[in-house]
Amino acid sequence: MKAPLAFIVLAVLSAFLAGCLGAFEGKPLPQDKKALAGCWVSEDATVDILISVTGSGKYRSPTVSITGPITVDGDVISFNVLGIKKDLPVDRMPFSEGGQRTVFVSNGLPFYQYDCTEFPEDSKS
Repeated sequence: MKAPLAFIVLAVLSAFLAGCLGAFEGKPLPQDKKALAGCWVSEDATVDILISVTGSGKYRSPTVSITGPITVDGDVISFNVLGIKKDLPVDRMPFSEGGQRTVFVSNGLPFYQYDCTEFPEDSKS
């Protein structure tokens, strides 16, 4: 009798853990937002943002650090892990500033793209 009960408990725990781990997976960026994939730093270098086309990301500032899945709702990218959330409204999609660097604008502030190897699966082709 104990073997079937142990099997049921193990099955329930496995399903629960799989569900928890699934909460840390993001959805790939929509086609119209893929230009946001990459590494970005704020003009004053206090905020660092990494966005993967696969739907994962990092947001680091002096007050919060979030690593995990991202969601895109309209023009807002959200970093949300275990109740810690940061919404990043996209005021202007990435554009070339004077042909020298790529910039996107959030909350009226420019973020500059830089080369990084954080998300090697992202190719800028």
